[in-house]
Amino acid sequence: MNRIRNISPHWFVINLILIAWYFYVFSHLKTGISSEIMYSSSDAKSYMDVANWMASGVDSPFVEHRPVLFPLILLFLSKLGGVFLIWFFQFVLWIVSINLIFASIKRVTSNAVYGYIGVAIIGINLSLITLTLHALTEITSIFLLSVLLFFFLKNIERRKELYFIHRIVLLFVLLTLIKPVFYLPLLFILLLIVPGFYFKKYRKSPIKLLSLFLVLIPLLVQVGIMKVKYDSYSVSNISGRTFTNYLFAKGIQEIEGVERGESMDLSAGYEMEEKKDYFIKHIDVYNSIFWRNVEENIKGQSTFLVFPLGYEKPNLAKKMLTMNKVYFVLHIIFLPLSLFLFILLLRRKMKSEAMILTCLTGMYVYYIAVTGISFFQGDRLVLAAIPVWLVSYLFIVGCYVKFLLLKKEQQTI
Repeated sequence: MNRIRNISPHWFVINLILIAWYFYVFSHLKTGISSEIMYSSSDAKSYMDVANWMASGVDSPFVEHRPVLFPLILLFLSKLGGVFLIWFFQFVLWIVSINLIFASIKRVTSNAVYGYIGVAIIGINLSLITLTLHALTEITSIFLLSVLLFFFLKNIERRKELYFIHRIVLLFVLLTLIKPVFYLPLLFILLLIVPGFYFKKYRKSPIKLLSLFLVLIPLLVQVGIMKVKYDSYSVSNISGRTFTNYLFAKGIQEIEGVERGESMDLSAGYEMEEKKDYFIKHIDVYNSIFWRNVEENIKGQSTFLVFPLGYEKPNLAKKMLTMNKVYFVLHIIFLPLSLFLFILLLRRKMKSEAMILTCLTGMYVYYIAVTGISFFQGDRLVLAAIPVWLVSYLFIVGCYVKFLLLKKEQQTI
């Protein structure tokens, strides 16, 4: 009873509103909870195909491109409760993620009002709500990122401890096994941050290296699978396929003046060295395509409000398209604001705040930027970045407001 009394009223308000809002939107969707919808996309089918490979041993070409963690989750949930349990799992993750985002914003701004603003911004995102009905990785990725943000911000003052970095590495390992796009940030942490900032800690207590090794075991299992099956020291080979079929092929299409289908055939015929030479030779074209893709992905339509055929919701899709265009404007506005704030924080010797800003900005800019190698997937490619840029932008606003209030007080005195 004491624990119940200690729960902040914020949590009751937030969750009641979220549940009511979710089912209000759900009632206006033509889609429902069914296998037909859950596995309607080719990506969802590929994840389940890998799950079937794990369950029955029947080989699947998608093992090369899909790390095993999300298919394992699908396999467990589908065996236990079918598509209904998969939906419920993602619905719970959606709610918990938003709660964690509220807590992160409240902690980093010391103001619940900013937290409510963050809840409103992510809560009304219709694309995320529709994704709870599909067997795709975005909701799980957003949950893990929300956990990462909350842990990072709650323990920022303990950043010099091995406890801190080990848990950051673990969360990035899990993110990498859900979405391989996080593999590069993970390698950055392991190869640069860990030896550069924690070497002395390990030298004083070598046994702690065992803890780091244990954290990396899931990653090593995935790399082991890739080594045995495809002789590749990676977690997935999907980036090469995406580059070939999307960015590289689109460049050929524009440079050679051919149709999309023909450009993909031509792209597939290039050897690795030939791709590099062609790419470098036409780097200006590819640079233009890359940043156009990034813009189009941010401003793209809500994929699962216009798919699958027969289940479209054009009115909701139109609202989401407007929202995505607003997101794009926010990104344009906040990038220079981030840079200027970083300078202010350094001048004021606010190291923790500068680190928060650097890490958050670096993470969402990286995630959004790498989507430039792909296209034709609407806003789905950039959705997982929402928790990071949302917390970052409200932190930036909070900092500027504090500085303005402080300046006003000083002028009054």
